[in-house]
Amino acid sequence: MNKNPNNENYVIDIDGDVFACLRKDINTILRRMLSNMQSKGSESGEITVKIEVSAINESIPDAVSGEGAYRDIVRPEFKHTVSSTMKIQDKETGKFSGEYELVWDKDTCQWIAKKIENGQVSIDELDEMEPQSPVADEQRMLSGSVGSLPSGDDNEDNGNRDYIEADFREIGEDED
Repeated sequence: MNKNPNNENYVIDIDGDVFACLRKDINTILRRMLSNMQSKGSESGEITVKIEVSAINESIPDAVSGEGAYRDIVRPEFKHTVSSTMKIQDKETGKFSGEYELVWDKDTCQWIAKKIENGQVSIDELDEMEPQSPVADEQRMLSGSVGSLPSGDDNEDNGNRDYIEADFREIGEDED
C-alpha cells in the first residue's frame, strides 16, 4: 500500500489506497459478468471503467500561521463507474409478401395490403368455390350478375363486335 501511516498521506497511483475501492468494484463486476456469461451462454463481454478526476479550488483557514489567514488549496476528487456488457444476440426474423398491393383505405385512413385482383382464379380458389348448377348459371345470366355488355353506343365499332345486339323481354311463369 502506498499510504504513509504517520500522517495519512496517499500516493496517487492506480496501485494505491486512493483507488482501492475502484479495484474492488472492478473485481466484483468481473466476477458477476463471468458468471452471467457462463449461465447465459455468452461468448464475449466488455468491462468499462470510467474515472472522473476533479481539482476543486478552495480557500481554507491557515492553521499553521495562526493569524486568521487563509490559503488556497486544490482538493482532489476521484469518482468511478464500472460497468459490464455481455453480448448475447437473440434474433427473430419473418416476412410478409405475396400477391398483395399497397392501397390507402379512405374509410379507415390506413394503409392496407389488398389482394391483387387480376381476374384469374387459382386452382386453390377453384377448390374453395361452391360448384354451380346449370340452373344457377342461367339465373345469374338472366339477372345480369354475370357481367354487363357494352351499350352499343361505340362509334368505333367497325363491325368487329364480340357481342350481339338484341331486344329482350322477361317471360312470365305461365308463358312458354
